[in-house]
Amino acid sequence: MPTSEAFPDVADVERFGNLLLSAWSPPSGKPLAEAWVESVVAALLKSHHNLVLLGHRPGKVKNLCKDELSDETRYLLDSFTQDPNFSSLYRFPPEAARVLSPLLRSGDIHVRQRRTDESTGLTRIDSSHLGRVLVLSSLAATLQAIQNVDIDASLQVTLSCLTNPYSGLRQPDSKWLRSIRNWSSAEVAIGWQDKSLQILAGRDTLRQLRNNLLDWLSTSGNRESFPI
Repeated sequence: MPTSEAFPDVADVERFGNLLLSAWSPPSGKPLAEAWVESVVAALLKSHHNLVLLGHRPGKVKNLCKDELSDETRYLLDSFTQDPNFSSLYRFPPEAARVLSPLLRSGDIHVRQRRTDESTGLTRIDSSHLGRVLVLSSLAATLQAIQNVDIDASLQVTLSCLTNPYSGLRQPDSKWLRSIRNWSSAEVAIGWQDKSLQILAGRDTLRQLRNNLLDWLSTSGNRESFPI
């Protein structure tokens, strides 16, 4: 099937402003899909690209019991710097990401701590979401990271779009993500969760990514891509 006629079509990619690359494997081979995404993410984190944290709330960090945090988590939290051009966007250095990559593999930073209910005396585990991790990469480096990871014969990788990539975000964070589609550079923003990679970029870059990924999927044995 020619790339121009394949799904997701160009109109949907431009409409939703993103690409979703998802890995799937049969239940007996479930770890394969997770391992493939983790390998791509590891390649991205080892690079020298910028990393940002979207949706970070410093007030939450102030309420954490620092004594209960691991040294790695404290180091990561201390490495955040606020972006001067966007108040709720935080950046952290690539060296921190490379050293602490296990903390970033889920795509979101969560801190879990034990809390004691004063009225009952019972202890529960409280989870605080501190932000969504994004890698800012180039078009070429993004394709290299994805295409250089081998696909197992029982693994299916498919391309589609997220209809609402802004779900669960506050308005300022959602607004920043929406602004990515107006980028004129070939820079790409990549997030991940479970067994999927979410890719955002300017319109021209997204179209090029779509074409390259569809061509790659067709030659790698993963010939299916799906409409919205």
